[in-house]
Amino acid sequence: KSAPRVACRARMATASNTWRISGYQELRQSNCVYGPEFQVGDYYFQLQLHPRDHRGSQRPDRPDAVYLTLLAELGSIPARLFALKVRATFRSEILGLSRVIEVKDSPVRWRGGFGPRDEKANSAVDAHEADELDWHVDVEILEEETPRRTVLRWPLDAFENVRAGHASVPCRAGFHAFHWRHFEIANLAPTPIGFRVDLHPSIDATGNFYVSFRMDKAGPEVEELSLRFELSLEEPGYIAHSELLSGGHREWLRPLGVASHPTACEALRTWEGRLTLRLQVTVESFVLMPPKPPSVWSDFVSPSFRYLLLSAAGEEVGGIPEPMMPLQVPGATFAAACASNLTMMRCLLVEHGVPLSSIREASYDGESEDVHPRDLIEDFLRESGSASKLVLYYAGHATVDGAWCLRWRPHGQRYSAEVVVPPQDVMAWKKSQQPINKRVPLEVIADSVGAGSWCLAAKHELLQGRVFAACAPDGCAWTAGHGSAFTTWIVGRGPSPWELTRVHASVMQQEPWECSHVGAAGPMKPPRAEVEADVARQKATGKLADVAGGDLAAAARLFKAAPSPALSLASTAAATSTWGSRPPSSVTQMARTSLLEGKGPLAGTWPPPVSPTSLAGGRATLGASSRPSTG
Repeated sequence: KSAPRVACRARMATASNTWRISGYQELRQSNCVYGPEFQVGDYYFQLQLHPRDHRGSQRPDRPDAVYLTLLAELGSIPARLFALKVRATFRSEILGLSRVIEVKDSPVRWRGGFGPRDEKANSAVDAHEADELDWHVDVEILEEETPRRTVLRWPLDAFENVRAGHASVPCRAGFHAFHWRHFEIANLAPTPIGFRVDLHPSIDATGNFYVSFRMDKAGPEVEELSLRFELSLEEPGYIAHSELLSGGHREWLRPLGVASHPTACEALRTWEGRLTLRLQVTVESFVLMPPKPPSVWSDFVSPSFRYLLLSAAGEEVGGIPEPMMPLQVPGATFAAACASNLTMMRCLLVEHGVPLSSIREASYDGESEDVHPRDLIEDFLRESGSASKLVLYYAGHATVDGAWCLRWRPHGQRYSAEVVVPPQDVMAWKKSQQPINKRVPLEVIADSVGAGSWCLAAKHELLQGRVFAACAPDGCAWTAGHGSAFTTWIVGRGPSPWELTRVHASVMQQEPWECSHVGAAGPMKPPRAEVEADVARQKATGKLADVAGGDLAAAARLFKAAPSPALSLASTAAATSTWGSRPPSSVTQMARTSLLEGKGPLAGTWPPPVSPTSLAGGRATLGASSRPSTG
């Protein structure tokens, strides 16, 4: 039983459907049990039930019992719909289940359907022996992405709490915002442009608000952009006039972004309960910056290469995350930085002609489901095709000796497990997967703590290729909220690690390493511009002796030999014996607490030291650990 057609169109993107099944024991002998069709706005959906006996053959990659599928042959679907974001609540009174999913994917994938992916729900359906079964689903369409236009629905469950919480913070201008949403607009650049919309409520006694938009730093470089949006409130029936927002690169990237005019809805003064914003955002015009080579132009960008981009960061992931650089925005996390790292790498490759079919991405954060990391890397090394080089990029947690720490969650499983990938294993996999007469060069780009260990392993294993590492074998790589220092530098969007070391010399030190094609492993030489800047700085302070004169080579030696008060990861191993077999999930917070209190094992040290002994003892339990994911 579906909601009336008029109600669906009035709400634009919300509907409910109840499916009561009679004679279930007889129906479960078939491959699939199809429920009634129901309408949600301009779309039609259907519930499908897959019995246990046929589920493995039907969907080996997603063995769910119940699915919500899109019926493309019905309704009115936009001609070029890139993505549809849907929130669905599955409930069964007979089984006593309630599950919520929120999925954004292409119409082709939605035709296949999505389910709760919950083992408890599957087991309850499999064990059900009665002839009566019921399923109730509430469907909300939250986002519709078409060329140069995105329709965004933003439900707020209790607007009075939003207004009261915002008013409790002393800010007469109402510039601060606690509620925001991410969305993308496609077909503007080789990759979609990401935006963030912030809600600024209660700017005056009427309870009205305004919104502001800003671009994601990790997206394509936009020089100028004009964006038109229409805002409406579904429950009060308020529709604002369309508004055009224009600005340059700096305006769209500043913290406040580009702000709109406030709403003028009288009902908001006393509004309580659910309030749903509907934003239709259209890009009127834009100018992209011409592609520029990154600061470090090595040979890792070419349309003839194949790429595997990996990340592993989050509370569920073991190992050591990169600590935050000073003066970062509160709430910034390394997990968000790793997501930006992958976006920046993908944008760089696509802007320089690399086809998307040559780029494979995977995130091992304990929440995303994927194949085993070893299977993925071995398939990547074995199926090189016609590629002239393979490039393996990693950003995430690692052990003190540089081994990558990934949290793998198999398809259709509730639990995840720790997987540690040492550099020696990857070198061995390459040799085993590629015949001697058909070996393709491999380039490894490692952005993690202790990444220089990959250079030493490549030298020892005589790797045919190159390794580009973020720091020394016992060094520390640093990150900001919008991306790691090393990745933002190699893609041409940030200063070099040498420059950051000079600016924050009292708290951080980072020196990239490499293993060249000829097998030489060691620290990278600073670019000529970096050496010249350091020479000028030291001459201005009188710290550079005249013996160096204009000899840049001598200046470089002085620059590289200069001591730094920052400590390496293994410099104070005995100080962290209380960590046990695994470091805490937030290394940065622990270090900041010790620094502020001026006591404890981390007092006076930055970055936080890590014990190689304790971590090595914990590695034996990483592969065997298994716990529920908190998705």
